[in-house]
Amino acid sequence: MSIREAAWLVACVVGATACADPIPLARQVCAQTAECASGYHCAPDGKCRGDIACATDAHCCLAERCLDQRCRPRQQCASSVPCAEPGSVCTANLCVPRPCGIETPCPRGRACVLGRCSLHRPCGGHCAPGHACARLVDRCVAASATPACKPGELAVFSAEEGLLREGCRERDASTVCAALPPLPAGDVGLPAAAAIAGGKVHVLAYDATYGDVILTRYAAGPPFAPIDAVALAGVPTNAVVVGDPTGPRGGVAEVGADVGRVLDIAAGAKGGLWATWRDDTADAIGVARIEADGTRMRHLLGSGIGAGAALAIAVLPDGRPVVASFANGRAAPPGRPSRLTLHVAKTATAQAATDWSEVPLASDLASPVHLPCGATCTSLQACVVAGGTAACVARTQGCAGCLPTQVCAGGVCRTPAVGPAPVDAVPEGRGSWLDVTALADGRVAVAAYRAGSGDVAVWTGKPGAPFQATVISRASVPDTPADFGRFVHIMENPPGKWTLACEDTTHGRLLLVRDTAAGVSVTVVDDGLRADGRHRVGADVGFARHTSGALLLAYQDARRGDLWTARIAKPAAEPVRALLADEGAHGFSTQVLPAGAKAWIVVATRIVADVDGRIRPRVDLRDVVWAGE
Repeated sequence: MSIREAAWLVACVVGATACADPIPLARQVCAQTAECASGYHCAPDGKCRGDIACATDAHCCLAERCLDQRCRPRQQCASSVPCAEPGSVCTANLCVPRPCGIETPCPRGRACVLGRCSLHRPCGGHCAPGHACARLVDRCVAASATPACKPGELAVFSAEEGLLREGCRERDASTVCAALPPLPAGDVGLPAAAAIAGGKVHVLAYDATYGDVILTRYAAGPPFAPIDAVALAGVPTNAVVVGDPTGPRGGVAEVGADVGRVLDIAAGAKGGLWATWRDDTADAIGVARIEADGTRMRHLLGSGIGAGAALAIAVLPDGRPVVASFANGRAAPPGRPSRLTLHVAKTATAQAATDWSEVPLASDLASPVHLPCGATCTSLQACVVAGGTAACVARTQGCAGCLPTQVCAGGVCRTPAVGPAPVDAVPEGRGSWLDVTALADGRVAVAAYRAGSGDVAVWTGKPGAPFQATVISRASVPDTPADFGRFVHIMENPPGKWTLACEDTTHGRLLLVRDTAAGVSVTVVDDGLRADGRHRVGADVGFARHTSGALLLAYQDARRGDLWTARIAKPAAEPVRALLADEGAHGFSTQVLPAGAKAWIVVATRIVADVDGRIRPRVDLRDVVWAGE
């Protein structure tokens, strides 16, 4: 310490001069704060600096914290103690995201966001007015002036590193608008449905990450380049934009209603494109008409317990959409039946639930035997084991020592009753798997699997007139399976008649059922027999008709996760089977779309392992050349 500094310190102590001037002691070299005078601390530059008073961390520089009402440096790292987290670098004794770019990529698990390796969007992608994002500390900080950023942009400090260290108030604190990156991709593809309209392939799929219905348009030819994608439903309105607004969700990360676990899409002969989905949040059926310019008219219909547990949509020759829906009775109170209903639009431009009429097709009482206490308990009661039997007991609070598997009921910890397990997870009633098609004569054909009897029925009729049911009994199927009809898919073939494909669950076979002048005929397309034994085939089957009447089917081998095709030149011809894809798990939500006289598109979801090791679905489009032979 110099003579001048020593004299100043003595004078300050005895009160001979003011003690507010920190300049003399600021030149004192130090290694720790204990070497500095009272009211001073050892700054990161190795000199004693005057303390800065504070009430919160916001009053301090970015690399400081408020401790005992004084700003103190955060000591997360040093030259001899590097940062432990990958993608971080030590700056001002603080571990901050390291710079990144094309030449300096981020380590696995982090993305280059606004020039820094980050685990997520800095500051959540949004700061309140009058604040800017300090990316290095992932915190919104009050700023003297912020620009008017557009949606999809975030106000950030232009010279942020200078604001880390002591003396930040004298440094550049200007802000600029930075473009936000796209939101992380969701798990899109299970389930999925596809249709061709306007020379493009439209794929409707569920996004399990955000709970959205995503519509993606592709070019209708190899390599099937994606054109654009948009969320038809599921994005909350008036939500804050925290990402690139050109993405499917418009830059909104907030999760809204859970929609799309069940869905379908269909195109009409006149160009109308309609989509439908199950809205789990509203317990209703959502529908939307998609115009050629991308305009979407969306509304709900058919609300009620379990409405839309299974769905299918078709478009009549006059452009009106029809939706076949199944309401699951097992999710309902005792005595509530499962329902198979056909919803018919009154016009080709339906815009509200009042623009639809309902045609009841079938109804079954759902047995409550699989539900604890027969599903008789109210929301204020719990079905618990009491006296050796299941009983509804009032839920209470204040029980001490309950196990995680117990509930507090009747003032004591009790074990919830569990009903007997069902034979399988298939919802009871008629229609738990279904499909619908429009016939050229104006009739509608609805095919539905009947879980109670293990068979299939087809309802045909014109809207406004009675429908006739045709039951395809198990006895009509070769080898009389105990259960068949799941994954049912129906189409018009030949004109005025219908043909359906489905799975024989008992024997693991793929069946084809034809409506002919002589009655219903059932044939086995694939018996599942392979060199290594029997495989289960026929799950997620899709098929299309050639103008010659020949059929092209695509379906899954569930044992291996392969995707197969079968070509049937005419009703009496033997199917010609071929393996289409066998690398990975293929064949989910399979459909076949005609794209020309010899061009066909097989749309199916594949389960893949992403670069980060995460398992996720992906929709694949494959071209098949076939002239109907």
